[in-house]
Amino acid sequence: MRQFPNFTHDLDKAKKFILSTELCKLAVKANLPEDTEKIIASIIEIIHTLSLSCHLQEFTDHGLPHIVSLINRANMWTGQDRKHIYKKLSSYEAALLVIGLLIHDIGMLSQNPIDLEGDSGKGMLDIASWVRKTHCARIPRLLERLISKEFPSFAETDFFRLACSIAMAHEEWAWQDRPKHYPVIQEISSNIEAQYGGPLVAERIMAIAAVIAVCDLLDEDTKRCDTSTLILNRRGTPLNLAHWIRHLLTPEPILIKKGCFSVKFCWLKYIKDAQGINVDFDLSGCSDAGRHQQVLKALKNQFSSALLYNNELSAIQADLLEPHYIEIDKLADMPWNLRALKAFWGTAPEMILDSIFGFAREPDKKTREKWDTLPSAAKFQEIDLAQYRKFLGLSKTPLLVEERIFNNIMGMNL
Repeated sequence: MRQFPNFTHDLDKAKKFILSTELCKLAVKANLPEDTEKIIASIIEIIHTLSLSCHLQEFTDHGLPHIVSLINRANMWTGQDRKHIYKKLSSYEAALLVIGLLIHDIGMLSQNPIDLEGDSGKGMLDIASWVRKTHCARIPRLLERLISKEFPSFAETDFFRLACSIAMAHEEWAWQDRPKHYPVIQEISSNIEAQYGGPLVAERIMAIAAVIAVCDLLDEDTKRCDTSTLILNRRGTPLNLAHWIRHLLTPEPILIKKGCFSVKFCWLKYIKDAQGINVDFDLSGCSDAGRHQQVLKALKNQFSSALLYNNELSAIQADLLEPHYIEIDKLADMPWNLRALKAFWGTAPEMILDSIFGFAREPDKKTREKWDTLPSAAKFQEIDLAQYRKFLGLSKTPLLVEERIFNNIMGMNL
């Protein structure tokens, strides 16, 4: 695996790393209306600036470390034929992939409502929820606003629109009911092929969108955030804290080799922190093996969902084989006695389970039918949700975070 340093604050190193990848070397050969390498470098700089100035402290990283990790994953990805997938792309397809990877989460770094069509902020309890819900929808206007002065011709092209569409498509599957972005990709593709030449057909561009989604889905390892520092020094909702803690469960980067990825899982061990309350026992509920297994099953389902993109990935021979899941003996230290983690006392497994995508807990009928076609190791693992539903208050309507905390403190949940 190619080693790379921490790019949290080093813009120059991040740019050099990205531009030095074979994927990006191919991408910069694309003859866009303005210099492709300068466009890519400028987008990296924009992401860095937004990350330093506008990134909400509750979120895990969406800045340089995240995009470097995604570019590296796409660059290292080899298919079942052992060939790197970038070798199967034209320069224009590679440019779409690189730009799409760079901008797919740019909406997580901005909170300006002018980038959103209509008013989708109504009913949102907080800014963080609004940002998370609308981050894909805001990509086109946000990116155009930030680059149109320097690259006006590029911002007016169908290529720009297509790059935005494939970046936004990471929030959906092409086969789901009423997808928003894949129909737009198909619509623009014919114009793109006419302007830039083959093989920029819809099926291949949809494959590029799927590569972006899979690269993002697999970016779950401990390098995604410094969990202990965040817990000790940042404020966040219990859901934010659960996201930070969840990254401890997959300690190693996840790469795709010969069409397959492996994931190592660990669990959490209580350590007493001097800054917390003086208790010698695990307050969290994580020592209950049955409950923690439900969390790991849901995480495995979340990773296995990468194979639900196989129909699209097959257009560039990037479809995935069944994954390898390994539960290791290593335990990650967690200071559950900290008052900042009071919301997790007695309910930590369920809080972490709540941070995992809903389809990995209870997929809808169509998703489940699609899942049933996958190879054995990737099939949906049934989860015992009894404790989770109790955590939600035995209600069909999930409680607000504040209500869950109150019930937990009052001992009404578990």
